[in-house]
Amino acid sequence: MRLLAFLCILFLAMSFATCPCKQNSGELAANQAQNPEEVGCQQSNQSTQQNNTQQNGQENNQSIQQQNQTGNQEQNQVTTQNQGMPEQVHAIIQERQNGSITVPQGMTVRIVAQNHVMNVENESFQFNETLWANFQVQGKNKSLILNPVANGIELIDENITVVTNETIDLYNESFYVGQNKLIVMPSSVPGKIQTQTINSAVLHLSNGELLYEVNATKVVKFLWLFDSNMGIEVTVNAETGDIKEEKKPWWAFLASEN
Repeated sequence: MRLLAFLCILFLAMSFATCPCKQNSGELAANQAQNPEEVGCQQSNQSTQQNNTQQNGQENNQSIQQQNQTGNQEQNQVTTQNQGMPEQVHAIIQERQNGSITVPQGMTVRIVAQNHVMNVENESFQFNETLWANFQVQGKNKSLILNPVANGIELIDENITVVTNETIDLYNESFYVGQNKLIVMPSSVPGKIQTQTINSAVLHLSNGELLYEVNATKVVKFLWLFDSNMGIEVTVNAETGDIKEEKKPWWAFLASEN
């Protein structure tokens, strides 16, 4: 009996000494007691992250506000500039941005072909886009497409293209080249020289006259029998439509024009 009681007491003592729950609880308490600095660091890091997040949010808000203020200032500057322009000038500029231009009575729009500059009253712009110019010729509404190119400005009328290096004035609903008013439209030139094949055409001023210099091709009957192409060079007055000069090849007397 004594031996049995001794063995029971020994077994209970050994079980109590090896209990994992108490050992883990003791280790956890010991760790918490031994590492207060680590806990403090973790709390400090969390606080720093929160502060950084708040600071970044404030900086982003300030940046957005500055951008909005800059955009508003630029918009106000444009509005102020437009308000300082005469209303008609502003209307012309707006119409130009939409691809066409109509000049009212009493105003002048000048296009300098040599350097592609457009002047509207006291405002100057770089002329680097295709534009429809609306005007009148002998009481009829007309339009020309103005297209800047390397050697001047193309004047496109229906399927006829003319190049000019002269200064153009749109004034009192008319189209001027220098001091001369354009009366004969480019599309009328083929009828003046009796051919539909225009190879090239230049509009320029010479001795106070506004002239078309045209290189064209005519279909003729060589020896009155054979169809042939004959190149010609013709000078046409752009105000009256008169043919000033016509150059043909030497064999032209051996051909008849259709």
